[in-house]
Amino acid sequence: MATRKGLDGYFMKYGISKTDIDIIENVCQAADVESDWLEEEVLAVYQKRRNSGAKMTVDSAYKILNTALNKL
Repeated sequence: MATRKGLDGYFMKYGISKTDIDIIENVCQAADVESDWLEEEVLAVYQKRRNSGAKMTVDSAYKILNTALNKL
């Protein structure tokens, strides 16, 4: 997702950097899940936690992903 001016659309929408997106995508790959269909659920929660000042790690991303998967 990129805008015409080259700004990352995920950053524009969620305030999440490419590095953070890469973490989420890696977690999805490790869980053998398509990241596209979890995008809203995962990114919204991830953004909220990041904005609260919580340190985000791969384990944090796994927990967010698992919570989203449990809602299916």
